[in-house]
Amino acid sequence: VVRPRPRVVVLSTGSELIQPGEGLTGGQIYDSNSFALTAAARDAGAIAYRVGAVADDAETLRATIEDQLIRADIVVTT
Repeated sequence: VVRPRPRVVVLSTGSELIQPGEGLTGGQIYDSNSFALTAAARDAGAIAYRVGAVADDAETLRATIEDQLIRADIVVTT
């Protein structure tokens, strides 16, 4: 049986998250989870997309997830 590879979208939530390589300021942390989860999904055979960090705002999060559903079979949030 041939099945298509699952399409996985990974996004992190948190206004405190910044991209690795940027300078940290008080209360900020690096967004490492989205990179690790995207790599794990690819290692498992999925087609994985990393969206990156989304601010702590319910409407922004809802809109981002809604936008990603067009290309995702699975949406992973962290």
